Amino acid sequence: MKKLSLVFVICCVGLICKSNNENKNNSVYVQFLSFINPTLPTINYERIIWVRNSVGLGFSAGAVSMEDLGIFPKYSGSLLLGGPKHFFQPEIINIGRGFILFVFDYKFHAKNGFYVKGGITTRVGVVPNLGVGFSF
Repeated sequence: MKKLSLVFVICCVGLICKSNNENKNNSVYVQFLSFINPTLPTINYERIIWVRNSVGLGFSAGAVSMEDLGIFPKYSGSLLLGGPKHFFQPEIINIGRGFILFVFDYKFHAKNGFYVKGGITTRVGVVPNLGVGFSF
Protein backbone atom coordinates (compact mmCIF):
# COMPACT_ATOMS: atom_id res chain seq x y z
CA MET A 1 0.00 0.00 0.00
CA LYS A 2 2.91 2.38 0.75
CA LYS A 3 4.35 1.86 -2.74
CA LEU A 4 0.98 2.54 -4.37
CA SER A 5 0.52 5.78 -2.42
CA LEU A 6 4.08 6.87 -3.29
CA VAL A 7 3.41 6.29 -7.01
CA PHE A 8 0.17 8.29 -6.70
CA VAL A 9 1.98 11.23 -5.05
CA ILE A 10 4.73 11.19 -7.70
CA CYS A 11 2.13 11.22 -10.50
CA CYS A 12 0.23 14.11 -8.90
CA VAL A 13 3.41 16.15 -8.45
CA GLY A 14 4.33 15.43 -12.07
CA LEU A 15 0.96 16.70 -13.31
CA ILE A 16 1.00 19.82 -11.13
CA CYS A 17 4.58 20.92 -11.78
CA LYS A 18 5.32 22.73 -15.00
CA SER A 19 8.24 21.44 -17.06
CA ASN A 20 11.06 23.89 -17.75
CA ASN A 21 11.97 24.11 -21.45
CA GLU A 22 15.61 24.95 -20.72
CA ASN A 23 16.28 21.84 -18.61
CA LYS A 24 15.76 18.29 -19.89
CA ASN A 25 13.38 15.89 -18.11
CA ASN A 26 14.81 12.46 -18.99
CA SER A 27 18.28 10.99 -18.88
CA VAL A 28 20.13 7.72 -19.24
CA TYR A 29 23.48 7.36 -17.50
CA VAL A 30 26.21 5.03 -16.31
CA GLN A 31 27.72 5.67 -12.88
CA PHE A 32 30.44 4.08 -10.78
CA LEU A 33 29.36 4.57 -7.16
CA SER A 34 32.81 3.72 -5.85
CA PHE A 35 36.35 3.47 -7.18
CA ILE A 36 37.41 1.36 -4.22
CA ASN A 37 36.64 -2.35 -4.05
CA PRO A 38 33.78 -2.95 -4.85
CA THR A 39 33.42 -0.51 -7.78
CA LEU A 40 29.59 -0.78 -7.96
CA PRO A 41 28.90 0.05 -11.64
CA THR A 42 25.29 1.09 -12.39
CA ILE A 43 23.14 1.80 -15.44
CA ASN A 44 20.10 4.04 -14.90
CA TYR A 45 17.11 5.92 -16.28
CA GLU A 46 16.24 9.18 -14.49
CA ARG A 47 13.11 11.32 -14.70
CA ILE A 48 13.33 14.87 -13.37
CA ILE A 49 10.29 16.88 -12.34
CA TRP A 50 11.13 20.59 -12.35
CA VAL A 51 9.45 22.39 -9.46
CA ARG A 52 11.10 25.73 -10.34
CA ASN A 53 13.71 26.79 -12.89
CA SER A 54 16.55 25.92 -10.51
CA VAL A 55 14.93 23.18 -8.37
CA GLY A 56 14.03 19.69 -9.51
CA LEU A 57 13.13 16.31 -8.05
CA GLY A 58 14.86 13.33 -9.65
CA PHE A 59 13.64 9.76 -9.58
CA SER A 60 15.74 6.99 -11.09
CA ALA A 61 15.66 3.25 -11.55
CA GLY A 62 18.34 0.95 -12.81
CA ALA A 63 20.62 -1.94 -12.05
CA VAL A 64 23.85 -2.26 -10.10
CA SER A 65 26.46 -5.03 -10.33
CA MET A 66 27.84 -6.12 -6.98
CA GLU A 67 30.75 -8.33 -8.12
CA ASP A 68 30.26 -11.87 -6.75
CA LEU A 69 26.73 -11.19 -5.47
CA GLY A 70 25.13 -10.51 -8.86
CA ILE A 71 22.97 -7.77 -10.33
CA PHE A 72 20.46 -5.94 -8.14
CA PRO A 73 17.78 -3.30 -8.76
CA LYS A 74 18.65 0.29 -7.86
CA TYR A 75 16.14 3.01 -6.99
CA SER A 76 16.92 6.56 -5.98
CA GLY A 77 15.46 9.94 -5.23
CA SER A 78 17.37 13.18 -5.55
CA LEU A 79 17.10 16.94 -5.35
CA LEU A 80 18.65 19.03 -8.14
CA LEU A 81 19.69 22.57 -7.29
CA GLY A 82 21.12 25.01 -9.83
CA GLY A 83 21.09 25.03 -13.59
CA PRO A 84 20.93 25.20 -16.51
CA LYS A 85 24.51 23.84 -16.74
CA HIS A 86 25.73 23.39 -13.15
CA PHE A 87 23.82 21.37 -10.55
CA PHE A 88 24.32 20.14 -7.00
CA GLN A 89 22.54 16.78 -6.59
CA PRO A 90 22.20 15.12 -3.18
CA GLU A 91 20.73 11.63 -3.62
CA ILE A 92 19.48 8.68 -1.56
CA ILE A 93 19.99 5.30 -3.25
CA ASN A 94 18.36 1.98 -2.33
CA ILE A 95 20.16 -1.09 -3.71
CA GLY A 96 18.64 -4.54 -3.40
CA ARG A 97 17.07 -5.23 -0.03
CA GLY A 98 17.61 -2.14 2.05
CA PHE A 99 21.25 -1.34 1.24
CA ILE A 100 21.16 2.49 1.44
CA LEU A 101 23.79 4.90 0.06
CA PHE A 102 23.97 8.68 0.32
CA VAL A 103 25.52 10.43 -2.68
CA PHE A 104 26.50 14.09 -3.07
CA ASP A 105 27.25 15.00 -6.70
CA TYR A 106 28.18 17.94 -8.86
CA LYS A 107 26.60 17.62 -12.32
CA PHE A 108 27.63 19.52 -15.48
CA HIS A 109 25.23 19.57 -18.45
CA ALA A 110 26.39 20.51 -21.95
CA LYS A 111 23.90 22.09 -24.38
CA ASN A 112 23.84 18.96 -26.56
CA GLY A 113 22.44 16.85 -23.68
CA PHE A 114 25.68 15.14 -22.65
CA TYR A 115 26.55 15.41 -18.96
CA VAL A 116 29.14 14.30 -16.47
CA LYS A 117 28.65 13.98 -12.72
CA GLY A 118 31.03 13.29 -9.90
CA GLY A 119 31.12 13.49 -6.16
CA ILE A 120 31.22 11.36 -3.06
CA THR A 121 29.33 8.27 -1.93
CA THR A 122 28.87 7.58 1.77
CA ARG A 123 27.93 4.39 3.58
CA VAL A 124 30.61 3.38 6.04
CA GLY A 125 33.27 5.71 4.64
CA VAL A 126 33.48 8.39 1.98
CA VAL A 127 34.53 7.31 -1.53
CA PRO A 128 34.57 9.14 -4.90
CA ASN A 129 32.08 8.37 -7.68
CA LEU A 130 31.82 9.32 -11.36
CA GLY A 131 29.08 9.09 -13.99
CA VAL A 132 28.36 10.07 -17.59
CA GLY A 133 25.02 10.32 -19.33
CA PHE A 134 22.76 11.91 -21.88
CA SER A 135 19.63 14.02 -21.25
CA PHE A 136 16.73 14.27 -23.64
